[in-house]
Amino acid sequence: MKKITFLTLILIATQFASGQNLLNKVKNVGNNVLGNKQENSSNNTSSNTNTQSSNDSTSDYNYSNNSSSKKSSPKSDFHKKHVGKIVFANKKIDENFSDESAIVNEFDLSKPIYYNVYLDKTLSDYIAEQKGVNMNSYFAAGVTINYYINDELIATYYDDYYKTGYEGGDLFKTRTILPEVLLPANDYDFSENKFKVAVFTHVFSILNDGKYDLKLEFLVPDYENSKLDENNSDLKHKVVATGSAKINIKKDERDRYCRTYGRPKFTKGVASDPKVEKEFIEVIKRYNSNELIYVFADDNWVLKRNQWGDVISREAYVNFIYKNKTGRCEMDQLKISQSYDGKQYYNAIALNYLKSTFKYVACQNY
Repeated sequence: MKKITFLTLILIATQFASGQNLLNKVKNVGNNVLGNKQENSSNNTSSNTNTQSSNDSTSDYNYSNNSSSKKSSPKSDFHKKHVGKIVFANKKIDENFSDESAIVNEFDLSKPIYYNVYLDKTLSDYIAEQKGVNMNSYFAAGVTINYYINDELIATYYDDYYKTGYEGGDLFKTRTILPEVLLPANDYDFSENKFKVAVFTHVFSILNDGKYDLKLEFLVPDYENSKLDENNSDLKHKVVATGSAKINIKKDERDRYCRTYGRPKFTKGVASDPKVEKEFIEVIKRYNSNELIYVFADDNWVLKRNQWGDVISREAYVNFIYKNKTGRCEMDQLKISQSYDGKQYYNAIALNYLKSTFKYVACQNY
C-alpha cells in the first residue's frame, strides 16, 4: 500500500467517497518516519484518487446552542502571561507547561521543537459569541494558520482537527492551550501532527543557509465583519494568537527535515503509461502554466457505460506537482476523462479542476 498524507478544504459530495480511498493511505505515513524517505511501495492495493487532507469533513456537529458544552479549566499565571501568544520550546509541552527556561526564541532543525498556542477562551467560544453564527456549519469548525518567513506570507492552512480529530472535539470545546509540534521527537508526535508539520517542510524547503524570522498566526472565522454569500466566499478571519522566533537553516538539516516529514512521493498509477502521461500533461498545461515537476494518478481507471452497458469513456483523478512563484512545490488535481470509440481511447479532457487545500509539498521529495 502506498504511503501518503493529507486533504482539501471543501469536499463536493460526489468527490468525498473517492477521497476516502486516499485517506486510508494517510494512516500509514508515520510508520517509516525519522530518517526514512517514504518512496514507492510495491504492494499497491488502493487508488491515489483524491488528495484531500484529513482535516476535511462535511459532517454536522450537534450543538444545542452557540455555547461550549464544557467549561475550560482556570488559567495559570503562566497562561495569563502568555495569552494571545504562541510560545516555542525545546521540549514537549502541554497545558501544564510553565518552565520558562525551556522557552526558545531561536532554534534550528537539528533537535525537536514544540510550541503552545495560548488563548483567552476556547475556539468554540471565540466563534459562538459572534452574532448569527451557525455552530453546525462546516466553516465554524476550525482555525486558519498563517506561516510567514521574514514577514512574507508563505502558506495558509485550514484545520478543523481541534473539533473533529481529538477526543470528540475536546480541544475545540474546552481547551485554551493548544499543544503543537514543529520538529517531532518520535513517530507518535509526527503521526498526531503530520499535516501541520508537512506545511513547515514546504515553508522551509527553499531557504538557504542563514537565519530567518518565522512567524505564525492562529485565526478564527470573523462572521460579524464578513459579507457572506451562500458559499462563504468572503469569510474573514481574526487573529487570536501569534508568535515569532528566529530559525537557523542549514541546507543538509533542511533537506533531511523535508524528506522525512514532507508529503511522500506517489507511484504514477495509470500515468505510468508514457502515452497516457503525455496526454495528461497536455491537459494540465491548459490549466496551469507553472513548471511541472511530477504527475501521478489513480491506480485504475473508472469506466463509464451507456444504457446498453457499452463502455463510452474512462476517468481518473490526476495529481500534479509544480513550482509556484516562490520556487516551492505545490500540488493540484484534475479529474480527466477519455472518450472510447469501441477500439481506442482518445480526446483527454478535464472534467474538474480541484484546488487542493493541502497543496503544500517539499520539492526535495520529487
